[in-house]
Amino acid sequence: MKARLYLRVAPWPFLFVCAGFILDPGIPQGLFAQSTVYPPGQGIAILDASGNPLDARGIALVDWDGYIANPAVKLTLSPSPDIQRFPATVALLTPDPRMYFDLPSLIGGSGPSKSITFRNASAKVVVYLSIFPDRATKDEDSVLQYEVTEAGGARHVGNIPIHVFDQDENRPGAFKVTVDFTYDAAGFFKDPVKRQIVQQAADDWAYFIDDMDLAPVSANSEKIWIYPPVTDFTKAVLQPNPVSYTGFLFELFGVDDPQHRAGGAGSDQSFQSSHGAPLPLRRSGNVAVETKGNYNTLGWMLISKDTNWWQTDNRGEHQNDLYSIVHHEMGHALGFNESYPQEKTAKAAGVFESAELLSYHGHYPKVNNVDHLDGEIDDASRRAAFGNEYNDKLPEGRWLITKLDVLCLETIGYKIRRTFDLTVLTGTLPTGRQSAPYTATLRGKGGLPWYHWTIESGTLPDGLKLDPDSGAISGLPSRTGVFTFKLRLTDSSEQKTSVVSAPLRISIN
Repeated sequence: MKARLYLRVAPWPFLFVCAGFILDPGIPQGLFAQSTVYPPGQGIAILDASGNPLDARGIALVDWDGYIANPAVKLTLSPSPDIQRFPATVALLTPDPRMYFDLPSLIGGSGPSKSITFRNASAKVVVYLSIFPDRATKDEDSVLQYEVTEAGGARHVGNIPIHVFDQDENRPGAFKVTVDFTYDAAGFFKDPVKRQIVQQAADDWAYFIDDMDLAPVSANSEKIWIYPPVTDFTKAVLQPNPVSYTGFLFELFGVDDPQHRAGGAGSDQSFQSSHGAPLPLRRSGNVAVETKGNYNTLGWMLISKDTNWWQTDNRGEHQNDLYSIVHHEMGHALGFNESYPQEKTAKAAGVFESAELLSYHGHYPKVNNVDHLDGEIDDASRRAAFGNEYNDKLPEGRWLITKLDVLCLETIGYKIRRTFDLTVLTGTLPTGRQSAPYTATLRGKGGLPWYHWTIESGTLPDGLKLDPDSGAISGLPSRTGVFTFKLRLTDSSEQKTSVVSAPLRISIN
């Protein structure tokens, strides 16, 4: 499949890849043969969200723990003093197909690219860069390449290093989910590849839900609405759960729907319980998948590689990604459905309400009459939240869980695993010896690197210093004692709301 160009925001020029360079057809190509190419490292200044230059330590991206939309990094680009003639066109690209810029931009198997223009010497252009999640656990390194072309053809080329902090841990899920295909009379899920995709979508939702010590559900004690293979929504029947389980049961089946659409909902028959106390959460839900394709008869795309996330935009005129649609309908079954009391209350009010949502999102997210987050964009990733997938300013591709979705599930009644929250991981520091070299490095997780460390209160042992950027504590302790202090960790997010503190101590013998 070829790369796709998105032009939903502004009519930027199309980019062409030619002989290793991205060229803007707005500039006569004959000029390039005669133009001056300046040494690398000139032509552009790139600042992070805090206004710090990134040419030295590079751009930091993060792959959060879990399969979730990752934060988008704000970059402010401006021309350096050596640019003499304007307008100057800037071509940006990275070789990593999991990365993407905000729109308008190109995505594809060779990596993303984007074109911007400096109209004058004081121009400042904001660009967002992010990375699609994977399931690996290793950090990665890449590069942001740029080519600045002045009016008249003089070119400046260079690159900025990119480091991806991969925070995936692939821990076992604390919240158990069971996927069952007993009632798939259409036989759509006989294909083991489809079953694997469905199980992965279920596990991805469950990863963000914590253990709630739920009561087990014995076979034939739960009722689930099942539709016949040739769908008639007036003829749904209640069927018993064919297997025993603890946690949540997804019942999957194929349908032939006249509107060619999938669907999902929580069962309205029974509630979960823990230690004899009822919870406002359902025990099971159905996911019906149109066998011919979503809103069309084009079939399904069975995408397995994270690097291929961009291959479909999941619109009605294109073949859809099975993972994306099943993931969405499972969201309805798990909580975004009026069978859940808190969701029904939110729909009546028109918004989800919680202090956590207000703090993160700045306002209560709107919910509409079809259980979708109405027009809402996740603040960290800048991706559209649940049900709003077509309306953000990022390239379309596989649908993802967002932090905003997870916080809404918390409002519905789930206990959430906050894998994305900024956290100080260092709980203890090694003991040191007087007049002997001491080194220790503080560790953080979540939020958006780069991190910034400071001492909020208390003091380090005499002779030790804290590097605020690396988190390294080092030096020669000059006296003995137990030294207590409180650390303050701040991340690089644009919102500047990710700040945590942690008490620590160092003993010097």
